[in-house]
Formats: sequence, C-alpha cells, structure tokens
Amino acid sequence: MDIAGFLSGCFGGGAGVVVGQPFDTIKVRMQMHQKGGDTISYKGVTDCFVKIIKYESVFGLYKGLLSPLLGVSAQNALMFGVQRTLLKYTDNSLASEFYAGVVTGALLSFVSSPVEFTKIQMQMQNIGTTSKVKDSFTGPFHVLNHFYKREGIKGTMRGFNITLLRDTPSYGVYFYLYAYVLETLRPVGQSKNDISIVNSLVAGGICGCTSWAMIYPIDVVKSRIQSEGFKPHGKYHSSADVFRECYRDGGYKTFTRGLGVTLVRAFPVNAAVFCVVDLIEKTMLHQRDDT
Repeated sequence: MDIAGFLSGCFGGGAGVVVGQPFDTIKVRMQMHQKGGDTISYKGVTDCFVKIIKYESVFGLYKGLLSPLLGVSAQNALMFGVQRTLLKYTDNSLASEFYAGVVTGALLSFVSSPVEFTKIQMQMQNIGTTSKVKDSFTGPFHVLNHFYKREGIKGTMRGFNITLLRDTPSYGVYFYLYAYVLETLRPVGQSKNDISIVNSLVAGGICGCTSWAMIYPIDVVKSRIQSEGFKPHGKYHSSADVFRECYRDGGYKTFTRGLGVTLVRAFPVNAAVFCVVDLIEKTMLHQRDDT
C-alpha cells in the first residue's frame, strides 16, 4: 500500500466532506422529493436550502455528517492508497490512470455502499423539525445495527449492486480526467510532480463535476433504493421498479433532480480533496528525499 496516498487521501477526504455535506444533504432531499409525498415540498434548490434552515436549523444541513466524515476519510484513504499502489505497476500513462481508477472504484464499492446507506438514512429522518421523533437513528452505527438485526448483512449493504455499477466507470473517468487536465495545464518543461495549487484545484474541480454528471441518473436510483429499500421491508420490487417509479414521478427530469447543486458541490469538494492530497504527498516526498 502506498502510505503517502493513504494518509493524503484520509485528510483530503475529510476536507471534502466538511466542504460538501450541506450540498449533499440538499442533493439527497431533492432526489427523494416526490409529487404528492407526505414530506415537505421543495420548489427548487434554494427553497430546499431555506426550508431546511427554517425548520431544522443550520445543523439540518449537516445531518449524517459523522458517517461520511469517518467513512469517506477511510474511503479516500483507500481510494488514493489503492490507486497509487496500482500505478506503481504500470507505465503511469493516462490509460493506466483510467484502468487503476476502474479497479479502485470496484473495490471501494464495498466501503462506499454502507457508508452512503447510513448517511442517507440519517439525512432522510426528522424532516421538517429540529427535534428527534421516536425511534430516530442516533448515528451511523445505530443504522447499521438496526438493519443488520432485521435483514442481516444484506440489510447493511443495501444498494451495493447499483453502487458498483456507478463507481466502477466513474472512478476511471475521475482519475483519468485529473491527470489529463494537469498534463494540459502544466507548463512545458515542468516536472510532473511539481503541481501548483491552482492547477490542482482546477483539475480536481473539473474531474469531480464531469464524473458526477456522467453517473448522476444512476445515483438518483441508488438514493431511492438506499432510502426506501426493496420488499418485503421496503417499497420497491427491484432496481428496474425504481427506474419506472422515477420516470412515472416526473419523466426524465426526475433523473436530474439535484444535479445543479451536486455540480456546484462537486467543484469545491474535489478541488479541496486533490489540493490537500497533492500538498501532503508533495510534503512527504520532499521529507523522504531529505533523509
């Protein structure tokens, strides 16, 4: 395992979560909004933001923070650690960045699926109130324990298949685009390892936005599956049933609900992640060279 990639990914992931959690909460609420539903109605992203603040306080934007803060930090540690390790056995070409990202995304699905499941369960409870209702989940481990007792390990991995379908190609595009944009922005004669903060921020933002735009419809379906589940305990019969329900609810537009706020969130979050990762990797590289 690449230690520099592991540590930098951990801190980079934490930075990204703190920056992006309010945007993510709005994204999930918009994805789960259904016409005629029994929850608060949102007219758009701004209305969703205002109503969360109004009825749930500013802390409503950070519901479910602990799960991604712990999980995404670990997830990013593994992501960069695995991807950097795989690159050691390649020629470091752009194609290698893509293939290493694909393998990394597939492996990380085993972590990201339960992490996102617990986050969504926390984000979708107590909507419209600052107080907790009876039987509310107190944290991510409470969520996992509840569903494990009811459905076994399958319950804690709800949405794994579609998470795998989403993450496998998107991580390939993610790492490929970051390397490609850096290569495009890097001045002639500059070392590949000499990455400026500005270039890192720009490349991180671009690759984050592009990869999210590519897989967003799948993410909408994933959110509904992880929120409401399959029968006998849940609402849906299958993933195909979720697709049909989404289309009946609002046509193709249903699959883009919350996309705007997701893209707005993706740029600063991924810019922060890659900036922190590059800074830590560069510092560790210089310290190793000095010893």
